[in-house]
Amino acid sequence: MARRIVPKATPEQEGPLTAELLGRFVRARRTQANLEIRQTALACGVATDTLHKIELGKEVSLGSALKVITALGIQLTVENWDE
Repeated sequence: MARRIVPKATPEQEGPLTAELLGRFVRARRTQANLEIRQTALACGVATDTLHKIELGKEVSLGSALKVITALGIQLTVENWDE
């Protein structure tokens, strides 16, 4: 029997983006879409362990993180800075 997926609330962002906060956004998006971690990893083209690390805010390659956020429809932006 499949486990019931409990949707997580979308986190609030106050201050700069951290790996932990990005992981919380990824987990919220995945659970709100009622997706299991294995099926999400497969759809994103990453290993289940990699997706799990991202959701926990652990170190992964930038390429893997970008694959996941792109596949889940999460948009990152870079703000202009003073030179």
